[in-house]
Amino acid sequence: MNLKLIVATAVLAAMPTLALAQAGGTAAPKMPPPAPKPTKAAAAKVVQIISADKAKIETYCSIGSLYDQMDQARTKKNQKQMQDIGKQIQALSTKLGPEYSTLMDGYNSLDPQSKDAKELDAVFAPLDQQCPK
Repeated sequence: MNLKLIVATAVLAAMPTLALAQAGGTAAPKMPPPAPKPTKAAAAKVVQIISADKAKIETYCSIGSLYDQMDQARTKKNQKQMQDIGKQIQALSTKLGPEYSTLMDGYNSLDPQSKDAKELDAVFAPLDQQCPK
């Protein structure tokens, strides 16, 4: 997990608001309750779940590739492409289970330079190494 992941997750979190604004909606969207602060134990559980299943490892790696593409789209300020990639990421994320989604929601609330974020990155490092570069 890295800065690209945080940026992509933030974009995903903003997508409902962007969609409402594009549709010309005036009502404020309901804000979801804040995600629980992620723990190293929760991250280790998610890594264990993903690592135990080859299909989930491939899905996790595909999500990483999509985050790279989203970062490129963000650099080009291509909102449409970012939204399209975000939808793909959301669809793939569901295949990794609710624990992954909950953890990522909480991870998004962390400062990427914080000790907590760096500790979670370290937990995911062995899983990241299984992905082709």
